[in-house]
Amino acid sequence: MKKEIVSSISLASVFMILLFTLVACGGDSDSGVDANAKVPEVKDADNLEQCTDSLLGKTVFVTEDNAYYTCIKGEWIKADEDVKSSDSDSSHSSDSKTSSATEGKSISGFAQKGPFLNGSTVTLYELDGSTFAKTDKTFKGKVINDRGEFSVYGITDPIRYALLEVSGYYRNEVTGTKSSEKISLNALVDFSKREKANINVLTHLEYKRVLYLVNTGKDFSAAKKQAEEEILKAFNIADKLDVAENLSIFADKDGSAALLALSVLLQGDRTEEELSKLLKDIATDFEKDGEWDDGATKAKIADWARIKNQDSIQTNIKAWRIGAVTDTKKYVRNFWHTIYGLGVCSEDRVGEVIATADEHSATYGTQMRFICKKDGLWHGANDLEKDTYGEKCTEIGQIIKGKVVETNKYYCTTSGWASLFGWSWEVPREIHLNPDISYGTLTDSRDGKTYKTVTIGKLTWMAENLNYSDSVATPSLKGKSWCYDNVAANCDVTGRLYTWAAAIDSVKLANDTVNPQTCGYGHVCYPTMCGKEMGCSQPLMLQGVCPDGWHLPRQDEWDMLINEVNGTPGEKLLSKTGWYCNGTDTFGFSVIPSGFGGQNDFVGVSDEVVYDFWGAVPEHIQSVQVDGNHTIVTIEQESGYPTNNAIFHIATRDDEPNTVCIAAISCGVVRFDTCLLKSTGLSIRCVKDYNYADLF
Repeated sequence: MKKEIVSSISLASVFMILLFTLVACGGDSDSGVDANAKVPEVKDADNLEQCTDSLLGKTVFVTEDNAYYTCIKGEWIKADEDVKSSDSDSSHSSDSKTSSATEGKSISGFAQKGPFLNGSTVTLYELDGSTFAKTDKTFKGKVINDRGEFSVYGITDPIRYALLEVSGYYRNEVTGTKSSEKISLNALVDFSKREKANINVLTHLEYKRVLYLVNTGKDFSAAKKQAEEEILKAFNIADKLDVAENLSIFADKDGSAALLALSVLLQGDRTEEELSKLLKDIATDFEKDGEWDDGATKAKIADWARIKNQDSIQTNIKAWRIGAVTDTKKYVRNFWHTIYGLGVCSEDRVGEVIATADEHSATYGTQMRFICKKDGLWHGANDLEKDTYGEKCTEIGQIIKGKVVETNKYYCTTSGWASLFGWSWEVPREIHLNPDISYGTLTDSRDGKTYKTVTIGKLTWMAENLNYSDSVATPSLKGKSWCYDNVAANCDVTGRLYTWAAAIDSVKLANDTVNPQTCGYGHVCYPTMCGKEMGCSQPLMLQGVCPDGWHLPRQDEWDMLINEVNGTPGEKLLSKTGWYCNGTDTFGFSVIPSGFGGQNDFVGVSDEVVYDFWGAVPEHIQSVQVDGNHTIVTIEQESGYPTNNAIFHIATRDDEPNTVCIAAISCGVVRFDTCLLKSTGLSIRCVKDYNYADLF
């Protein structure tokens, strides 16, 4: 069995602990130390029994180390003074080692920022009961394990008032790692009725204030109580807690959570030097008037607390495996809620949107707003929530500007306001067209549907996605075209999604009496070279499922479109609305998110914004990457924005039997280097037929 050994404790002190433990458990002569009893011995430390409560205070001599070990609080503690006598019987006799320490006692407790590490030094300074100045009595101790547990030994005379000081490395609960530098914390303690006391950030912040109050004539106990209440109030902790020196961050109660929250807030992302300075500054600020007047520092802590993921801190502490982990979220939230001037998020305030009132905060005077939700907490309000707060949506089709972000626009639907910066299926397709463009009109003679058209360069394109679905007249469509999410109304907005076989009208090609072709899944019949007139037997313009007089666009026609746009097609081809980015729709091509998929699997259009939006609209494009065969193009945006896209068929990219390459358009990017299974449903933009020679 592995034993934990803590060194550097004097032999005399070990026996003081033993005697003190026996006295504490009864103290009468029957339970005292037998002066003639022989101290048991073992060969080496590995042979020591497990240090359990039943062995508390037991001392064993380890012959291999020539040293004594005492069972103290679950660990065998080694004395730092080797025994030099060759007479083992006399040198192991307990009465020969206890005569100078019969009046001795120890003080113990936990030193915690996060917990101080094994070997950290602890010093007890006796204080004069009248002046609370240090006397000449000082006692040394150490932290004896990585839980922060410490003991101070060799206290030979009764001590009432003392200043405890711990100095050393500690576990940083924010990073989960050992601190890079040492820090020191203090605690003022009345030991008249206790032998244990903890050292923590609360005891440290209060000690200057307590000394000030007692030196103005206040009773020590009352001074402690007042100082603690003042500090807790400053951090907006209203719960009634135990006295500071009784609190530990590892206990399943409110006091532990509050202490840990206080420690987390003060730590933040600070270095040890910065933390020490902050603690000193706050303690000094409290000293004379019990007030924390540094509004700028409060706001800085609040700004950090608002965005810091508290769950990651809980994870760090759990990984230490040294004690119960308490939930700090309530106290951390209360702090920044109060500093920001938000007040309590009560039931009657649900839905209320307000701004930060603290002028020191980085959020003050920005577009950031906070909304009270049903969970009783303040959340960052997204654009929709803050821009439409207080605006009534009573007239369907009404469009308003954002109250906070004035460049945003909102459309009144049957379900309420919908952002035009972002996607909503309830916004009709015509809203996504550019009102500054003079569009043409195409009427499909097959079903009477009309589409806006636009001429860009020498080509005329549909400015809306095809929405033709008659699988009786066009059998190629049967089971091979869908509305997004299989919702019929969605086709009225984004058109239909067509497989490759449906897009090229494979049935019509197969039934051609002059040149029958077997095309579609598993076949190649319209490769890239068909768009380059390199001996291709197919017609230059493949009608496919397009209306009469129109055809599926070839790769060279897509290239002509991109060349005409010149510059940033990923912005200029996008509609001004419907995207979580800044489309300019310069030419009226008006691409909106339409996604891709089929059967029961559709991706690429999301109308949810799953985030707490903390500020102004961020830059939307960070980078672009291809992500396998599933999401095609991934735009890495600021947290919270879904990646929507539009995927279109290209007539002349049928180079493989089972896949076809496509045109992918999304925020900031247009690309043609991605291929999908031919069974995937994609959007179609048709091009008007023309005389090829007229283009040159």
